[in-house]
Amino acid sequence: MAYNELTTFTRRDIQILEETGFEVAPFQFHGKGVHKILLSFVRQAWLLFKWSRKEVLWVTQSAGHLSLLPVLASRILPVKTLPIIIGTDGANLPEIDYGHFRKRLLRFSLAVSIRGADGIAPVHRSLERSDYTFMDVKHPKQGFRSFVDGVTCEVREIVNGYRASLWGCDLPFPQRKGQFLTVFQASWAMPAKRKGLDLLIDVALAHPEWVITLVGSIPDGWPCPPNLKVVSNVDQPLLRAIYNDHQVYVQASAFEGFPNALCEAMACGCFPVGSNVAGIPDIIEDDGLLFARRDAELLAQTMKNALLRIEAGAADAQHISDHLFERFPFERRKRELGDFVVEVMGR
Repeated sequence: MAYNELTTFTRRDIQILEETGFEVAPFQFHGKGVHKILLSFVRQAWLLFKWSRKEVLWVTQSAGHLSLLPVLASRILPVKTLPIIIGTDGANLPEIDYGHFRKRLLRFSLAVSIRGADGIAPVHRSLERSDYTFMDVKHPKQGFRSFVDGVTCEVREIVNGYRASLWGCDLPFPQRKGQFLTVFQASWAMPAKRKGLDLLIDVALAHPEWVITLVGSIPDGWPCPPNLKVVSNVDQPLLRAIYNDHQVYVQASAFEGFPNALCEAMACGCFPVGSNVAGIPDIIEDDGLLFARRDAELLAQTMKNALLRIEAGAADAQHISDHLFERFPFERRKRELGDFVVEVMGR
């Protein structure tokens, strides 16, 4: 399995493949910096040569440079490929400096990888094709089919899944001391803007009576109002406690495929407020509120409505948690990804 970063969710998929009965060889493709990219290509070419007489499936966490050589090799070797489309590989949003398709070389690697794949597994169907209305953008049609034609393999949505052993609702709303929470890491301006940090700062300035907690970081030089509380990254047990201490979770992103932090927060019973982009509406459904445009005043009004819903007793933390696990359990991803891998391998 090839990946750029060994995240918790990469480890999860490695575990799934191992439990499905495959021998898994993790491979990290360093995708930043010309020298590291070239070295990764060389290492990958060596593995393709080493395994040239074996039936090999390259599952790639994202598509792009890391999936290019396996797809090219599949024309002459018994190699098959299955890219997992996770977000940036299904987007072209130069307005927020986001999406592989806005970069010429990555766009080439993506197009070759997607056209030549034996199966494609986006974490949400919006990454295949969707309309984008959250901002005025150059490309209102998003998803990889909006930028690549000639896709002939099966495309199967396989959503993320979450373990009840890691996340869960421990406190009802009346016992939660915190108001608003969001979780992301943004060390420079564009990722922070994509995550909606500028909107949250504007909301914090306009509503000094509210306290907004951010688990992660903000870029140097950005304003940090007194009521925006920044907490450094924490481990999962402490993060679960933080989720359970807050009433409303805010996902103000300008683009997300299938945001894990939003799902984790809902699994812990947080009332979700989210932007109307990609997979967020399908995650939230009727358990929370959406805001339709990238506008700080609209976000603030939606956050206020969330508090009013909770105060009126119109939301139940345990129900939000139970509903999340009903739709997106770890076992569902394990079953669906395992089945798809078996089918692609022709077993």
